Amino acid sequence: MKIMLIFPPLTVSERYASKNVGDVGGYLPPLGLLYMAAVLENSGHEVKVLDCPVNNYTIDNVLRFIDEFQPDWVGMAAVTVLINRVIELNKLIHEKFPKVKILIGGPHATIRPKETSEQTGADIVITNEVEDVLVDILENYDKKYKRIKIVEGKPVLNIDRLPFPARHLIDMK
Repeated sequence: MKIMLIFPPLTVSERYASKNVGDVGGYLPPLGLLYMAAVLENSGHEVKVLDCPVNNYTIDNVLRFIDEFQPDWVGMAAVTVLINRVIELNKLIHEKFPKVKILIGGPHATIRPKETSEQTGADIVITNEVEDVLVDILENYDKKYKRIKIVEGKPVLNIDRLPFPARHLIDMK
């Protein structure tokens, strides 16, 4: 299965909630997505990660990458400052790529799962930690999860059992 994980486009001023910060910000690797990618790769799936803020990718870039990669699933990180962009991106993905399923996770999805599900139209919203439920959801979606819109992730009590983040999937220069 092909899965694309996306940290949506975000400007420096949006990240720091100020128009006076300039256009250079610190680089914060999307570790949550990279852990997810490692879990998926270890289960034999092909994964691509788009770190839009650091690469200055726009929504148009994201749509082009989806068209080129042709994923079965797109997963997005939803942080509150980006929820409107996540909603917009979900709508465009559903319109342009109707066969692609969408999952949303992240802090906003965890705090406001019902609202996130309703506003984004995602196929599934995962709350909390996703590493222990992600593969099962993607591999068994039609059998077990198609009618469920929100899945509660499980806490990772022993982080040492997780694979290292798949940093090879992003440009670390």
